Amino acid sequence: MAGGGDQKDSLRAKTSPRGEQILGLDAIPLAVHRQLSRKARRCPSRKALRPATRWNLALFPIFVILRGIVSGLLLSPLGNALSRHFEKQADLYALENIKEKKTFMTTLAGLADRNLSNAYPEWWIKILYYSHPPIGERLRTEELFGSGPSDIPQ
Repeated sequence: MAGGGDQKDSLRAKTSPRGEQILGLDAIPLAVHRQLSRKARRCPSRKALRPATRWNLALFPIFVILRGIVSGLLLSPLGNALSRHFEKQADLYALENIKEKKTFMTTLAGLADRNLSNAYPEWWIKILYYSHPPIGERLRTEELFGSGPSDIPQ
């Protein structure tokens, strides 16, 4: 039949593959399935797409692992470096506007002591994990601040 006749016939009473009679709205899912399977049989690229889809799904875990590596080893250190730069600027601003620098330094040292933080971590640990300058670096900057701003490392 022509295109319109197939659709009308698909909405009438049908017999399921098990031999059951399907009437009314129950015929719609079966009709949709039949229509889609007919179109799929006519599609020449149907078989060509199937292996590519399986290949793409097989690569998904590898993609997730590579994304994690790139994020952890490249993007995270860049974000941490930016954060450390802003924190250093904040420390310098605080030192310019605070009157008792000794109190500021003892407070930082006390917090580091109570939190059991490493004051002088290895350079690679600092790059990968530290979003704030280590306490040892902050205290050194504050000591140099008293001798003049030209001595402060950027």
